[in-house]
Amino acid sequence: MADYITADTIMPRFLPYPYYLLKMDLSQTAELLYSLLFDRSELSQKNGWQDNEGRTYIVYPISEIAEMPDKGSTAIKTALNELDAAGLLERKRRETLEASHREYKHREEVERLKKRLHRPSYEGMDV
Repeated sequence: MADYITADTIMPRFLPYPYYLLKMDLSQTAELLYSLLFDRSELSQKNGWQDNEGRTYIVYPISEIAEMPDKGSTAIKTALNELDAAGLLERKRRETLEASHREYKHREEVERLKKRLHRPSYEGMDV
């Protein structure tokens, strides 16, 4: 990166950091983790990952999270507990998320089939 930012400087990729985190009593690891999770939620939105209540969820294994800030899994688990206690996230076990995702995909497939069934077919007709 350049010594000074100019009009032509290409900005590096960055993490979103919500201003409300500045007023919260969180560790730096928890704040960084929240920013990583917040960034990851954009990918989940693009993938259409919502639960039954329309809330976007993310799938992010602790081992992968720990690689990004170069922290151990214990530090990540502690930060997740901190964010959970602060009401900034709700965690569910992977099995629960996978079941929810399967249910979502099933509903999506049913809707696709319904549309196909209700589509008029002109095959074999003189139009």
